[in-house]
Amino acid sequence: MFHVLFLTLFLTWVHGGTRSDLLRSVPWLVFLILNVLIVLPPQRKGETLSEARLRVWRGMARDPVLYIGLALTTLLLVQWVNDGRELVRNAASGVYEFAPPPRLWIPFSIHSDESFQQLGYWFPPAFMAVLAVRHGVRRSGRRLLLLALVWGGALLSAFGWIQWLSGTKSLFWMTPLPAHFFASFGYPNHAGALFTLLFAISGGLWFQATMDPDDKYKAKVLLIPTVLNATGAFGSASRAAMILTTLLFVAGGIACLTGAWTRIRAGVRIKVIVYAATVLLLGIGTFCVFPDGIISQKLRHIQTDTFYDDSIGLRMHQYQSSWDMAKDYPLFGVGGWGYRHFVFLYVAPKILDEMVHGKGQANVHNDVLQFLAEHGLVGLGLMLAAVGVLLRPILRGAWKLIVTPPVVDWDNPYRPPLLRVPAMIYAILIGTLATVIHSMIDLPFRSPALLVTWSLCLACAPAFLPRPKQPDSSVRSGSSTPPSA
Repeated sequence: MFHVLFLTLFLTWVHGGTRSDLLRSVPWLVFLILNVLIVLPPQRKGETLSEARLRVWRGMARDPVLYIGLALTTLLLVQWVNDGRELVRNAASGVYEFAPPPRLWIPFSIHSDESFQQLGYWFPPAFMAVLAVRHGVRRSGRRLLLLALVWGGALLSAFGWIQWLSGTKSLFWMTPLPAHFFASFGYPNHAGALFTLLFAISGGLWFQATMDPDDKYKAKVLLIPTVLNATGAFGSASRAAMILTTLLFVAGGIACLTGAWTRIRAGVRIKVIVYAATVLLLGIGTFCVFPDGIISQKLRHIQTDTFYDDSIGLRMHQYQSSWDMAKDYPLFGVGGWGYRHFVFLYVAPKILDEMVHGKGQANVHNDVLQFLAEHGLVGLGLMLAAVGVLLRPILRGAWKLIVTPPVVDWDNPYRPPLLRVPAMIYAILIGTLATVIHSMIDLPFRSPALLVTWSLCLACAPAFLPRPKQPDSSVRSGSSTPPSA
């Protein structure tokens, strides 16, 4: 758990994992996780080290995530090796085009230095972290890992505000950046997407502790990361993050009140309403006190009548060019970061000039389309397959709780079907869904820090479901007589 946490925090603090020149140690961190997982796995009670190793090896051998990860890594490896497409001028037509790759029949890329980023710093680290959590971390360790991630986000948010209030124009007071940045992220939308996700997770942890009589003392403490992660989303000045965080706050607040209303006293209900009104007034007051701040300006620029033109409409030529690119290279795409090189072949000169002088035009601003264009149907299909494997135990466990009525007694009163699912399951599903929605108009999954954190949230979710009941020993052995007292 510590090694996975260290890898995630390292990627988060080192510019969100977007500075490849500072990530040379990431493959070694991944190798260290693999080494600990297969050589020194955690031992269960009464289990020897050799038995623990055998259990982990067998579990990984039966895990589809392993084979999906190996297949995607192979694709990225071939793209990295088969590089070197040069831009040449066609003597017959007089137009510039890319020369064929060394081998036409296998995946390729433009530059090996660029394509190595996905191989060394993006997807294999995420797969390794997920496999380590699924087979080398216990249920309590998974819950502790998510708790550590939200506290890590809170610390990062606090650092971001300190950095902002200092008035510096340099990230970490060392790297000058002309545009707005927050915390360790040079790109505000990466920071906003991460803090939005961690806000949802920390809110779920807070509500779960509030509803558990044994953990009520933790609830007040968990408000700290919840508030800091929410303010971090606003500090990023990402409009998508601010909108999604506000929607999560309102929808989550209503859901928490619905789930807890019948279980709290009248006095507590009044306190909840007063606190909610106070938070709302503080938000409005802060917005009015700092009318010239960047957050206020970003919020004022959000107009319902122009929202489509400012988001999807603004990127339509990028969406179309990436789709055309994917149709020309359907199986394996044009390689990691290949879109920025191929795009000039798919847009008109006037649009190309706008893209060259625009902001952030080297990416599609739609992660699905960009992964499809750069890694083809094979690469995108493997990514979606891995997500499906991670979602399966979560959805199956939640559905089982919904359709199976609990035993009703004084200690376990009747609850509506949807309220039988733990709050953390909803928090993880909604938080990760918010990131997916954000990725439809931006590029959060092109930050390795967010890619790993998002994957770990899904990998840790089953630890919040009830433990599957083990069959009785007499049933397993086939005995027809009940065990003695």
